[in-house]
Amino acid sequence: MSNRRGVLAGGGALAVLALVTACSGGSGSSVSARPSAAQLAPQLIAPQLTATLTQDRLDADAHRITATLHNASDQPVQVSQIDLAAPGLTPVPRTRWDIAVPAHDELDLWFGYGAPVCPAPAREPVLVLTLGSAGGGPGGPGASGAPGAPGATARVSLTGDTFLRQLTADGCAEQAVADAVQIRYGTAWKRTRVDGLPALIGDLELTRVTAKGQVAVTDYQGSPIYQLEPPPPARLPLVALAAGAAHGRLPVAIRLDRCDSHGLTEAKRLFAWRIYVRFGTGPEQRGSIEPPGELRTKVHGLLADCGTRPVDG
Repeated sequence: MSNRRGVLAGGGALAVLALVTACSGGSGSSVSARPSAAQLAPQLIAPQLTATLTQDRLDADAHRITATLHNASDQPVQVSQIDLAAPGLTPVPRTRWDIAVPAHDELDLWFGYGAPVCPAPAREPVLVLTLGSAGGGPGGPGASGAPGAPGATARVSLTGDTFLRQLTADGCAEQAVADAVQIRYGTAWKRTRVDGLPALIGDLELTRVTAKGQVAVTDYQGSPIYQLEPPPPARLPLVALAAGAAHGRLPVAIRLDRCDSHGLTEAKRLFAWRIYVRFGTGPEQRGSIEPPGELRTKVHGLLADCGTRPVDG
């Protein structure tokens, strides 16, 4: 059975250009406490920066976003920390960088983000950059061509962005499913083959929380290597919880989808699995069903069967 959803997109298709407003205050390797209100007070003429936000599979798996900072000024801009202040996402510690964005050039910096806030407060998101060098090295505080006093910050307006709005909407939709019905993987899994491919067959265990009426599973979304589907001959949609039932079980097959070398090398986010459900006669909704560690180990064991299949075949 082919998964009509496919897999998660390989890169952030949505991006946002953000203009810097004035205010104060290698690779990212550490985080620190969020800036205080005093640090966010205006003190500094901000450099000419814009930002484009994107998220590829690696970013999504690490729960982070990449900001491409574009510096249109004649001077490099030293960034020591980067932080997202978005009303639709729970605050997380700032990400430390201590790196310069060259003049008339751009640089990618990633930062973390938290769980969605549902519903999101009516405030505009901003990207907060702490300027100057945290370590006082080349290009740090006082260095020629690296504007910004130690601790000064620049706020990058994200007004009107679509990327964060969609990120929050998707997160809130998945949270709504989790609030309505608890979905867990069973503990008994049998090794078999589905359509000639290595597979595991077990159960999804569902517990009603706030859901009304029957709960039907309408689709699954797997990854480049693994797919989820009903064990043959069953076909979706399937009723997972009858109306009025508090608990239910739904058989599911997790099968290896490909054994070619390209698929194994390029695969990202192997376990970012999704389930699509319908409560009563309501619309289809998407939930997250990423498997626990013990089941991931069993699923990875399916790859051992790749040795019995032609590579790139």
